Amino acid sequence: MRRMLVLAVVISLLLITGCIGSRRSDSPSSVNDYHTGTKALEMKFLQNNPPSILYDVERLSVSLEMFNHGTYDIGNANARLDISGFDPNIIFFPQVLVFPELKGKSTYNPDGDYSIVEYTGSISLPPEADHYDTPLIVTACYNYETDASIPVCIDPGIYSVDTGIDRACTVGRASGGSGQGAPVAVQGIDVQMTSAGGEMMQGLLRIDISNNGGGKVIDPQYIGPAFCPHNLRNANYLNRVQIVYVRLPGGGDITGSCHPLDDFGSVLLRNDKATITCKTQPFARQTPPFKTALEIKLRYGYMDSIRKDIRIKRTP
Repeated sequence: MRRMLVLAVVISLLLITGCIGSRRSDSPSSVNDYHTGTKALEMKFLQNNPPSILYDVERLSVSLEMFNHGTYDIGNANARLDISGFDPNIIFFPQVLVFPELKGKSTYNPDGDYSIVEYTGSISLPPEADHYDTPLIVTACYNYETDASIPVCIDPGIYSVDTGIDRACTVGRASGGSGQGAPVAVQGIDVQMTSAGGEMMQGLLRIDISNNGGGKVIDPQYIGPAFCPHNLRNANYLNRVQIVYVRLPGGGDITGSCHPLDDFGSVLLRNDKATITCKTQPFARQTPPFKTALEIKLRYGYMDSIRKDIRIKRTP
């Protein structure tokens, strides 16, 4: 009887261990899923907060849902929330709008952080007015980064005689997929092989970058409260993305070969798009074709806004 009891306990432990192991085996499949998508910050007004219509004797309550759908953490000394669109003599918000810290998506936080920000304002309707129509515009300014790892094919012997040997890959267009968990994405990379002199070849990489997030790209130097959102009067403050690095595993940083970049290592977006061209290190022509991962880091400021139109009515 005692042996049967011990055997039953052992079998139960094995079953429990098997269940735990199966749950753990599911987790690695989602490890890299968070590096997809083209959203970063999302803002929403809570339902009826603010209401579409309110009376002048009420307090104006604004509740804002904030989501970080991307992979980079938001919330530092330069991140800023601003509410505007109304006459400050009629609507007054006494408190400073504080940007909450929102962690990005990760293995252990697959949805990213979420927060609710609440503000209360006072109303002073002019005595001669029966009502006041105004928009409430909430603008967020913050820094963000894109980390892309794009598989590319390098074939130094592409122009050699075809010996019929199975090749590891084919040089051509490498897609950036559905984004890298950030609003500015590497759309794709066109790879060509070109002579580096003598018996050496190198890859010529045309990297397409695009703003897909629906907001405005700002030079990261001008994301602070002194500029964003109401003092971006110079066109040089806008549409600039810093190329932090472009590199191949084991090949070092090839950012220095990339162009066109300005003195700060940034590229200018035109109609939300830009292309830079970089060169790999040289490879001997007899090097077999191989597939590798091109790593790219982009840094930029970003600005999003949402709007709600309200009417303030005089109390009868």
